[in-house]
Order: sequence, then structure tokens, then C-alpha cells
Amino acid sequence: KRTCLHLAASEGNIHVVQALIGFSVDINIRDRWGGTPLADAVREGQLKVGELLRSRGAELGWDEVRCSSGHTHSPRLRTCGATGTCGA
Repeated sequence: KRTCLHLAASEGNIHVVQALIGFSVDINIRDRWGGTPLADAVREGQLKVGELLRSRGAELGWDEVRCSSGHTHSPRLRTCGATGTCGA
């Protein structure tokens, strides 16, 4: 169950991602492996697409690091707008 948004995000096709967002697609839709379009963009190093998705409220959908306070952080997400500090 891969969507057009998953594919565009993983390939870094920001124009298609923008168009799909304009059509109000679910930006947090999960594929058959539980991945989100943002997770695909981050995994493939598509920083501009990742920043766009984050600015629209997209979520990674997976835990990578938990700090001592129990909050979830992702070192890779810092490149997409997260601060990396635990103020969650």
C-alpha cells in the first residue's frame, strides 16, 4: 500500500508533494510496512521534502531515540526542523 505521496517523498519530487498536499491527501498515511511519507523522505535524504512535510504537521511514525524523560527524538529529524533539545 504505497501511495503517490510515499513515492514522491522518497524520490524528492517536491512539486508532486506540494500538489498532493494541495489536494488534501493524508500526509501521515501509513504504507504496508507502517512507514509515513516523512519517514521515507528522511530515510532517502530528501531534506526539502522532509521540511515541507514537517511544516504541514507530518509525523515520522517510528521511534528512534527516547530521552531520559521518555520523549521520542530522531537525530535524522533534526535536519527537517526539529531542535534536538528535550523540551517536548
